[in-house]
Amino acid sequence: LEQALGVEPESGEAWLAYGVVLAESGPESARPARMAIVKAAQLSPADSAPWVAQGDLDLREEHWTDAVASFRQALERNAEDVAARTNLGVALARTGDTRGARAAFLEVTQRAPGVGAAWNGLGAMRLALHDAEGAVGPLQQASVLLPDDPTPALNLGRALEKLQRWNDAVAAFRERLRRDPANEVALRHLAALQ
Repeated sequence: LEQALGVEPESGEAWLAYGVVLAESGPESARPARMAIVKAAQLSPADSAPWVAQGDLDLREEHWTDAVASFRQALERNAEDVAARTNLGVALARTGDTRGARAAFLEVTQRAPGVGAAWNGLGAMRLALHDAEGAVGPLQQASVLLPDDPTPALNLGRALEKLQRWNDAVAAFRERLRRDPANEVALRHLAALQ
């Protein structure tokens, strides 16, 4: 990528790729990664991808408000960017805007129903807003779409527990443990239910 940038230093795509690779290299490369991504955004002002990459960096560095702003910038450029809208939901949830996060996740599930992370986010936000009944369907969908991810099963177990559907909750917590055998939260919930 450095050679490509030497040949074509005005390529926004090359700068973006370089920034993403640097970001994946570890925390010590975060600053040069951000600089490369900012350069990509300057060179490709209509492209949403540099803003998504910047938002991803913001999430990684736990700069929740900055992440919200970055993902909103991405969506201004491309309202159909599913990754930007899903991660906007994540960032909004981290800032405490549960309703905003729920709306973002809901929109993703409507636009791209195959995105498991959005279903999990929608279920988790409904659960956080004391709508356990409304959380169950999205969390079941997330569990199917993300067969190796233990988080939807744990969230589903919590929702079912709140609804006093004890046997279903036990099954969900057992599924969490199948996916992640050492999870202490699931073990505690399962022990209490039994």
